[in-house]
Amino acid sequence: MKKIIYIILTLIPFLSCKTPTATSSLHNEDATIVYLFPETVSKLLSGEIIRRNTNFYLDLQVEADTFRLMLMQIPNESKNLWIIKSQRKAYVDGKLYPIRFDYDRIFAIEESFDELKIKFKQDQYPLITRTYSFENGAFYIMFLKGGKIIETGYNGAELK
Repeated sequence: MKKIIYIILTLIPFLSCKTPTATSSLHNEDATIVYLFPETVSKLLSGEIIRRNTNFYLDLQVEADTFRLMLMQIPNESKNLWIIKSQRKAYVDGKLYPIRFDYDRIFAIEESFDELKIKFKQDQYPLITRTYSFENGAFYIMFLKGGKIIETGYNGAELK
């Protein structure tokens, strides 16, 4: 009898432990990756966000050691799931904004994971289409890693 009680008491801590899984952490707020830009860049962004007073996401392009950050208005009828579901956020003036990287335009797809699974079960590889639409006149900042501002402006914001 003593052995049974000893075994039960020994197993209780193991039975009550729950191991987190990779998928359970995907929907956890703590899973958000927060990006913080140099203070010079954040101040410029903050001023422009206040001036425009609407919902934005940030688009970051990297070329060698130069960064180009564009402030893009979120479309009212956005089909871009990454804007809604992205766990990548940029911290600007006390708020978090979705951020998209240049490689998202190359590899990210608009289908949800469930839609993608259905296509693969039907032996259909999703058609990957790329549209690069940037607002004309989108505010942009070109800067170096340390925060030195190279250029700011509103001129076209076309993709390089």
